Amino acid sequence: MKTYFIRGQPLQLTDRDFLAEGGEGKVYGQGAWAYKIFHDPKQALPKEKLLELAKLDRPEILGPRLLIEDQDGGLAGYTMPLGKGEALCKFFTESYRALVGFSPGDALKLAARMQDVLAWIHAQGCLVVDYNEHNLLVDPHETPLHIDVGAWQTVTHPATALMEHVRDPKMNGLTFTAGTDWFSFAVVVTQLYVGVHPYRGRHRDYQPIAWRQMMAKGISIFNREVKLPQGARDFAAIPRGHRAWLEGVLEHGERTAPPPPGGLGAPVIAPLPTPSSGKVRLELVENYSTTIREVCFHAGSAYVVTAAGVFRGRTLLAPAGSGRRFVLIPTPDGAPTWAEWNARSETLTLPLENKPQTIATATFTVAHERLWTTDGSYLRENRIVRFGSRLTLNLRPAAGAVPTARFGDGVLVQPMPGGDRFSVLLKTGGVQTMRIPELAGWRVLAATGRERLVQILGRKNNDLQLVTVELDDAGRIKTTLLEPWPDYEVPSLAITAKGVVVRLTGSELRIWRDPRHPEVIPNPGLKAGSHLWIDGADVYASEGQILWRVRTT
Repeated sequence: MKTYFIRGQPLQLTDRDFLAEGGEGKVYGQGAWAYKIFHDPKQALPKEKLLELAKLDRPEILGPRLLIEDQDGGLAGYTMPLGKGEALCKFFTESYRALVGFSPGDALKLAARMQDVLAWIHAQGCLVVDYNEHNLLVDPHETPLHIDVGAWQTVTHPATALMEHVRDPKMNGLTFTAGTDWFSFAVVVTQLYVGVHPYRGRHRDYQPIAWRQMMAKGISIFNREVKLPQGARDFAAIPRGHRAWLEGVLEHGERTAPPPPGGLGAPVIAPLPTPSSGKVRLELVENYSTTIREVCFHAGSAYVVTAAGVFRGRTLLAPAGSGRRFVLIPTPDGAPTWAEWNARSETLTLPLENKPQTIATATFTVAHERLWTTDGSYLRENRIVRFGSRLTLNLRPAAGAVPTARFGDGVLVQPMPGGDRFSVLLKTGGVQTMRIPELAGWRVLAATGRERLVQILGRKNNDLQLVTVELDDAGRIKTTLLEPWPDYEVPSLAITAKGVVVRLTGSELRIWRDPRHPEVIPNPGLKAGSHLWIDGADVYASEGQILWRVRTT
């Protein structure tokens, strides 16, 4: 264990403190502080630039504060405030917004805060340059937290990074201005409002992979010749004050600071079923007043969580608390109970027959009729059991877990030096933990696990890719499929009681027993972000506030 020093005070970091790794160094966390240790101090940021960045002392900016030295007094890294949050790109997707209850109005407020912080950065004589959705986190208070601050441009030192999908095509060489920052901001907030990159629309003269050429020519989703991709939100989700400004920047080459966002242009209408290929029939089950977050079935009834609370069919069982969300958990009797999640206190509270039980956990999920939680040291597999006449929660350690581990849907992602580990939650109990060689150098964004099938969305360099991994009966990797992916929406996966796998995207429904020979049904009539649910052999889908039964012909 190597010892470092901050103002003469010793600092020791272990693998349990590890948070992330990039090209410049590794990041560790302890308490309220993060510590970046350079791979090679000779190739690292100059001390003078770090001292300039340290003056950007604002809560939303998680940048350099104090210098870290090695035993010889040489520069080894720097300290940063440690903030908790989810990557902004998650809030582009319908599935995540439905899960956490993030509305178009919330997007407007978040964009206004982002705009305020960026204007303040410019007023200090600095530029972000690489203003992208991976360098912004959203905390439980929905405050935008800016990371990777070391790459910014200061008064005397240049920027060190820029991703292609936010690069201003009108930029002159490597000359950055406030205008180039506002162009990148426009790209990011368009995705926040509408859900798609502004240059990934469909144009008759360009292939979908040619978005860079469309970007260079200023052919955006605001162009009359461009069609919005399936699953994009209506332009009514764009605030009135930003609508004309976004079109001016992205379509007409203007480079100005944005006006205040203002309010939403019009109420955003709930999605209607889209035209299908005729091979899928959608049968309406319920149409709720707010977005569906979760569904499970028992004894012929659908238990549904929406922003309004927990329902059995149309009957409200429990109204939603302020700022909280529910999760459904099966009981020994089969009928689900629910827990309330408080993101700010990181606690789950289960009523359990009028005797509430509270669990402290930074992240959780429900899979295979069990509640899975972490406590910073262990992944716990929790079952609701009957003890005498009462229900109680039986907590059992299932595997080790690092403090920074986070659940995807049915899989735990564990950041580790040398590459992330993935703990797949098994139907038979316990987990299968593995590394996936194909993910070396990836930045993992989302993960989904269904029994022995795992999907992971990540970014390598500038490209999004989806990897699908099938495990054998011993939990070893059997097959791996890599696919270029157009957006941040991960396909919804479901497996029926008969072992049939169903995968849904905005453009196709894919059904298989053998992944090498799937049945592919194009245009199923459900938008990207719709979620699949299973009741035995029956398949259901939630699309916004609508619950459908899915039939194939």
